[in-house]
Amino acid sequence: MPGLTIEGRVGPLVTLTGIPEDVAPKLADLKDVVAVRLPRSGRPQQFLGGRGSMSRGEVPEKWEPIRATGLVQIHALGRQGKGARVAVIADDFTGWEKLKGRMDGTRKLDDPVLFDLTAERNRSLLPDPFPTEGHVKGMGYGTRCAAALLRAAPVCDLTLIRIDANSPHMLQTIAMAINGSTGRTLALDQRLVELSRDRTTLDEEHETLRDLRARVLENPRDDEEWRKEKKAYDDRQKAYDKENAAHKDRRNRYFKIQRDLQSLRGIRLVASTLVWTDGYPVDGSSALSRYFDDWPFRAALWFQAAGDSGKQAWTGLFRDTDNNGIMEFAPPKSRLPAGLWSPELNFLGWQQADGKVVRDLPKGARLRLTLQWREAHDPLPLQQGEDPYREPLAKLRLTVVYQPDPDGKARPADDLEVIPIPIAPPQRLNLTLNSATYEYVIELPVTRPGRYGVYIEGKLPESIHPPGEGRLPTARKFGEIHPRLFVRMLDGTGRAVWTAFTTAMASLGMPADSRSVVTVAAADERDRVRDISASGPPHRMPLLSKPEVLAYDEGGGTAQAACFAAGLAAAAWPLGKTWAGYLEGLRDRPGTVLRVPER
Repeated sequence: MPGLTIEGRVGPLVTLTGIPEDVAPKLADLKDVVAVRLPRSGRPQQFLGGRGSMSRGEVPEKWEPIRATGLVQIHALGRQGKGARVAVIADDFTGWEKLKGRMDGTRKLDDPVLFDLTAERNRSLLPDPFPTEGHVKGMGYGTRCAAALLRAAPVCDLTLIRIDANSPHMLQTIAMAINGSTGRTLALDQRLVELSRDRTTLDEEHETLRDLRARVLENPRDDEEWRKEKKAYDDRQKAYDKENAAHKDRRNRYFKIQRDLQSLRGIRLVASTLVWTDGYPVDGSSALSRYFDDWPFRAALWFQAAGDSGKQAWTGLFRDTDNNGIMEFAPPKSRLPAGLWSPELNFLGWQQADGKVVRDLPKGARLRLTLQWREAHDPLPLQQGEDPYREPLAKLRLTVVYQPDPDGKARPADDLEVIPIPIAPPQRLNLTLNSATYEYVIELPVTRPGRYGVYIEGKLPESIHPPGEGRLPTARKFGEIHPRLFVRMLDGTGRAVWTAFTTAMASLGMPADSRSVVTVAAADERDRVRDISASGPPHRMPLLSKPEVLAYDEGGGTAQAACFAAGLAAAAWPLGKTWAGYLEGLRDRPGTVLRVPER
């Protein structure tokens, strides 16, 4: 399609580049396209408030909990990560040059290497600018996380891998490269086609210039017309030389990207700071999470940030005991939270930078509310080549309400105003033979401060069969639905959380929901999970204990905690099988603070 370029793919979700108003309508008309949307970011929300947190960017010189990890003792033994290849994956390495110049006594260490995969998406094969480059002073978030890793393993062999936070297919590319199965990506294939076409154009221009040179230079004349022809030839030759040199540089950059991807093989420890909390299936069924679980990914120990999304998720069984078309967040006869009169309403609160949660959302904040669920389907239509499940069988939707008088002084407390928000149909995120995952999304701009809540309206489907399909009542099959309600901040200086009903389950995103990665949550100085940190089983996977470990983060969230965990592992890496066995043992004791094994 003209004006459209395919960048990458993760399962059924394809990332494209183009002008939205030009290409989106054309894409929507394609038969195989279910929905068109803007990309979702996996960047940490960078809210550092909450219990035991520190101000942004503050790195204490001496923090006693770090001593409890055994890091000081293992450093005293001379083990500081020498020989361990470690990678940090993030989207912003502004100021990474400050990590250069490390010394091991009197010996200068090799500087960290930056590999920027965003270069593959650009025709020039030059990387995108860093998100905070020119906007903030000091180090970017990924650079600060890398600095935390180097505190634990100051002499390790460090590789910084920059990907776009809106492109999870880049994370899968990196994982495949580390696992030794590198190959050209869709974006690199496009760049190769462009290089080939431009080479053909340049070769044609070279032939034209050769003929022009023969006509002009071999028959010199002393007149104005010849001098004009000579100048026109010289200008055209200079332009060709410039374009030819630029093409050579692009070609060299193309092959360098391929060499850099191949060089990732041999990395033994990875700290990934990016996690996608919505927009993708977060129950372990996404293509990215399945890559870690279904393929034998054993090339490296992958420390994955859990995400700073604590108290931002709710999940449970869809129930409507009074049959009024509104879901209840709690079972019948459950005790309701203080100030709540109905189990059908879930209120939002606002967590400030000091960690305190207030009931009013501030003006100017912008939130994204997502309702995700997976429903069972009859596989027969798909086996016959039909697709009746583009729209979900369960007709669920979110309704946002505003409470004008929470204290009930001038108006009844249950006098609520429905907020008019543009409604879009649910998007199908994943499809298998017998089920599909859907997500309903609304964005809430807070135009007036106050207290906001959410209803989930809808009914369970009458069966797992397509609408209108005739079956005897005794032959109909039914399934349960466990919705996941999630809130994410888009703009604001705090964090929106659920105050009435919240669950630890379903707060993890992708690929932290993978069974194979070591999911890391952030621990405070009392060895407890920070309240901003995601913690608990993934959505619809109650028997999978997550996160596997806690790690100290010095106030920087789970991304920094994952990097510190990787650094601690790098420092202890010479312990070999003892360390690997220790980590496997932690899977049986989830939530344990990561420490160097005693033996």
